[in-house]
Amino acid sequence: MAGFQTTRVKVDDLKFIEKNPRRHTEIQIKELKRSVEKFGQIRPLIVDETNTVLAGNGLLVALRELEWSEADAYIVKGLSEKDKLRLALADNKVANLGLDNYPVIEELIQEIGDDLDIPGFDDQILRELVASQIVLTETASTYGVVSEDYINKATQRQEKIENALSSPTTPSTSDSGEITYCETCGQRVWS
Repeated sequence: MAGFQTTRVKVDDLKFIEKNPRRHTEIQIKELKRSVEKFGQIRPLIVDETNTVLAGNGLLVALRELEWSEADAYIVKGLSEKDKLRLALADNKVANLGLDNYPVIEELIQEIGDDLDIPGFDDQILRELVASQIVLTETASTYGVVSEDYINKATQRQEKIENALSSPTTPSTSDSGEITYCETCGQRVWS
């Protein structure tokens, strides 16, 4: 990508994409904030010429909650409205296609040592990651294998979430866009 440059933009001037393909949980926003506090903004927001954030809406929520006045953004120009939607969809979907490499993660955690304050990981996950290589290999070999019962329960949970999101009594709004509450777990979900 020749000539890739970020620009400083005012956070208050940025707008959320009208139809964000990603919902951001309270836990994700908390971890994004932890990451920004620990490392700073490590990737730019992707913004069109109208200051609409095409990629990085969860990060924008975190930056606003941290009361940042400016952020790094890569401004894309000349995209059709359909290409903007394609970019937003691709950014969210492509990130989900990777798989964690547990043996390498375990090595990195061993190298880090005692201070395992890593945004995105909780204590339970870190304990699992530092388990023996045999346990990790066995766990990885069953990754993605789910029972019919699990699928049924997941479908029921999804239906409950969709019902909660469509319920006229749950939505409320904030500067960050629409916020709803998950009926199953009670977490805030940004839309």
